Amino acid sequence: MIQGLTVTLSIFFITLLLALPLGLMLAFMRLSKNKLIKYI
Repeated sequence: MIQGLTVTLSIFFITLLLALPLGLMLAFMRLSKNKLIKYI
């Protein structure tokens, strides 16, 4: 049971570390005044 919890939490943190910067980058691209970057 402990091993399953460890795997689940490690997958969660890896996903969080990858998704957070990507989400922030997409959000700032949408807020950009540059039309080319905004509609990517």
